[in-house]
Amino acid sequence: MSVDFSENQWRTIEALSDAYIPAIELLQVDSLLQDVTPELRSVVAQKTTRDNRGFRQNVSTALSQASESNTRLFKLVIAILSRRTLAVPITHSFKLLSEMSIDERTHFIMSLRDAKIAPLRSLYRALLDLSMIAFFYSDEKLLEGLGYKFDRANAARFAEQPFWEVPIEAAPKDQSTWRIETDVVVIGSGSTGGVIANRLAKEGFRVLILEKGDQIRPSDLGKSDLVTDSRIYELSNKMMSTDKSINIVAGSTVGGGAAINWSCSLRLPFAVRRQWAADGVPWATSTLFDDAQDYVWKKMGTTYDYGEHSFTNQLILDGSKKLGYPAAPTGQNTGAHIPNTVFQGYGYRYGEKGGVVNWLYEAVQNGAKVIDRCQVVRIRHNRGKASGVEAVVNDGTKLVVNAKRVVSCCGSLQTPILLKRSGFKNKKIGDGLKLHPVTCVYGDFDEVVNKESDTIMTSVCVEDDNLDGEFHGPRIEAIHHLLPLTLKFLPWYNGESYRKICARYKHLSALLILTRDKGAGKVIYNKNDPMTPTIEYTPSKFDLDALRKGALTGANLLYIQGARRIYMPHYSIPMFESDKPASERRLADADYQAWYANAETVDFEIFKVGTGSAHQMASCRMSNKGPQFAPVDERGRLYECPNVHVVDTSVFPSASGVNPMISCMSVAQVLGGFLVEELRKEENRARL
Repeated sequence: MSVDFSENQWRTIEALSDAYIPAIELLQVDSLLQDVTPELRSVVAQKTTRDNRGFRQNVSTALSQASESNTRLFKLVIAILSRRTLAVPITHSFKLLSEMSIDERTHFIMSLRDAKIAPLRSLYRALLDLSMIAFFYSDEKLLEGLGYKFDRANAARFAEQPFWEVPIEAAPKDQSTWRIETDVVVIGSGSTGGVIANRLAKEGFRVLILEKGDQIRPSDLGKSDLVTDSRIYELSNKMMSTDKSINIVAGSTVGGGAAINWSCSLRLPFAVRRQWAADGVPWATSTLFDDAQDYVWKKMGTTYDYGEHSFTNQLILDGSKKLGYPAAPTGQNTGAHIPNTVFQGYGYRYGEKGGVVNWLYEAVQNGAKVIDRCQVVRIRHNRGKASGVEAVVNDGTKLVVNAKRVVSCCGSLQTPILLKRSGFKNKKIGDGLKLHPVTCVYGDFDEVVNKESDTIMTSVCVEDDNLDGEFHGPRIEAIHHLLPLTLKFLPWYNGESYRKICARYKHLSALLILTRDKGAGKVIYNKNDPMTPTIEYTPSKFDLDALRKGALTGANLLYIQGARRIYMPHYSIPMFESDKPASERRLADADYQAWYANAETVDFEIFKVGTGSAHQMASCRMSNKGPQFAPVDERGRLYECPNVHVVDTSVFPSASGVNPMISCMSVAQVLGGFLVEELRKEENRARL
């Protein structure tokens, strides 16, 4: 969709962004950035959108990557705000935003932020996110001043290492329709697609893997993360729920989630396994699943022997030990290698991360074929039996695949709409979506805490993970310190304070608060946009309260470990500041207790607190209780069409409560075993 703006509209956008992130006096950052050159300090403090050529380009790029409906809505809002007569009911001023003083624009932004009407708060959040991304990425000097070095991180480390690629099948040039015969067609090459394709290929079956994303190559790594986002994430990493209350990150590349995850490896808690068994998956508590988890763990080289923790990961462990909170290191699927590069989240393909190499690449070595940039249009089926799929390859070639079995490994967002556009009718398809909502709490430390060589997520605190007796509640982990992730959940008190906080990027320890959601949403199929999932999800009050509880516990960890300043993700909770040495701190300290007591009284509400999701589950649940309860049986077969199998996180009966990589791969290993059994039985019957 075109994102052209008139000059007047550009001035409106720039006026808003300059109020969100205004220039501040150089003296205000001198003490904050003592290790930065005077030239860079000046850029960090005083650069504005109006003297920044890259800002407009970044805005255009971001909007072109967003969904058409969101871009259209944004353009409409800017058009209204750029017309004096139309803007008055919103701004309550006869001045255009571009004519207002910085104080007047700040007052307008605060009116959006504090509005009782959710859509206005949504507008506040959208403008803040766009301003942050477009502004900070618009100038190399600005990024350098903040200490952000994505482009240069680890370049020397990997210069001599071999880079593996999955061989991709090329469409025949002389055919308008490409026809392929295979035993099993696997739709999706991610965590589960790789596992089941590997298992089937090892058993000697013909396997074809179709992936709608493309493959990241060496030349794609080391570029700006904004550029890479557009290549490997759903909707260029601009996906969100229909009410805009939660941003959603999902992989869309060869390797899928296995290529972009942060290597954190955790087994499915047995309490959750018991719930799954009660919901109609009896093997969830069996040795069959134990063996699958053991196999996956070993296959990926998962280990606890990966060197030192980052500052934030060590803080979680040390702070938890002081306070008596249960915490532990997490496994990493990197073998003997250190999981410490920004490339982890961008198609990390050097053979050090087992999520892709040990499954997908090995499947290809065993005979599986892969076609990338291939969008499956529908599963062909008649009278309860599937015969294959129809797809379109990126160059426009129509692909027809005839297969004995169809396996959907598209993930919890794509599998439901694939089934719906293929004509399957079960009303439970798309229901029950779980997202593991997240937010962050921040500590500002005197020392530099964000280093490009850091491990990412190697520890977890579970002090609050069972708030209701049913194991719904938050965990505390470290977030990947990519700039947009680190700054995403910061509170916006006002523009001046926001810029000063952002200037401390290198010193911000960000604790990720991830909760096992009790609430649920839906994935909706939209006939007018059949290839894009419509996600109806709003974090429930219970889950928002859980995030608040987790953030407060995270604040305790930050305080006891000596953070000079603590920022909660809600702007109504003021910054806490103390220069007391960590060795002298106690949670009972009067100043901290007063701040904590006030923070406890502030409700977390959508848009007032930023929330996100990188885990999508349970939108096409499996159960042996029948099609009235779930669309898929306990062996992964679609009730409506038993030779269509669903093998991804969508079949989870509920949220895993932990980073789901080990869980979904183990589920795929079990369901893959069932599929092999059925194919062998078919072969035996054919011989009779």
